[in-house]
Amino acid sequence: MTRVLILSSTQDLHAMEVMKNLDSLSCPYTVLRFEEFRSGFKLRHIIGGQHRKTDLEIGEKKVDLQEVKSIWHRRPGLFIVPTTPEPYIGQMIELETRDSISGILNSLSCLWVNRPLNDTQTMRKLLQLEYAKQVGMEVPLTLVTTDPESVEKFFDECDGQVIYKLIGETTGQFLPRSEIIGIPTLPLRKSDLKHLKQVAHAPHLFQKMIAKVFDVRVTVIGKKLFGCRIHSQSGRGTIDWRGDYSVDMQPVDISNVLQEQIFSLMKRFRLNYAAFDFCELADGQMVFIEVNSAGQYIWMEERTKQPLSLEMAKLLAGESEPLCAQTD
Repeated sequence: MTRVLILSSTQDLHAMEVMKNLDSLSCPYTVLRFEEFRSGFKLRHIIGGQHRKTDLEIGEKKVDLQEVKSIWHRRPGLFIVPTTPEPYIGQMIELETRDSISGILNSLSCLWVNRPLNDTQTMRKLLQLEYAKQVGMEVPLTLVTTDPESVEKFFDECDGQVIYKLIGETTGQFLPRSEIIGIPTLPLRKSDLKHLKQVAHAPHLFQKMIAKVFDVRVTVIGKKLFGCRIHSQSGRGTIDWRGDYSVDMQPVDISNVLQEQIFSLMKRFRLNYAAFDFCELADGQMVFIEVNSAGQYIWMEERTKQPLSLEMAKLLAGESEPLCAQTD
């Protein structure tokens, strides 16, 4: 029996920790990665009439998908097919496999953490900012433009305290391998203004720099929140805290008001898991930066000793309550 289907690799640290906790909860699970379909598989899916039945067999893994009560869409990978005589044949096999498996999985009446369509919607940073503002969160003054003159004006209005970041969550994947992996949040310097003509080629996102004293990561698992205060200003990641994980970090309580705002935003995107980033000001005010529906948390669990993997296992095993219903 498979109660929990984990779409990830058995070598993924997050999956490994959750698997340990599922074992301790005596909850049966199966770990599956989409690339496993390249070696051949047996599928029987019946819909219509009086019965619905789906049997899936990949190597030694046998899964009756009707038994699955929850799916953790962690890092499923890509569908890969064996070499074929003609490239188009391989493409057809890949598309038919992907659409079949994705369609079957998404049609299951079970808990998703998170449903892929909801993850995709959440990746849109400009939508995040709009929704965050609507639920009452403070957001940075933001300019998205293709007009170089607007950037110069914005730079002056912000007294030169401006940062730049990519709009697309996956844009950095197109960088050559010789470049850095991913582009961090960067300051816009006065010396950069002479290159502003490049802004006309595509929309660019600029924000007024926040005078923060800490960064705060809030990880949400179902109806549980875990806060982590990051002493980013004492290390190398003063603008983008991800540049230095060696700074002090400790658990932090999240105010009731911010908790309600976070849950409201989670419900807007229909999520059962997400990682929120905030800047904390000297007066304790929190400014929303972004939300990542597939954010990493093992680093936070190791530094703060908060039981995030256990809580994820409990959510998947049905021992804690989800924020969004199975049908969301």
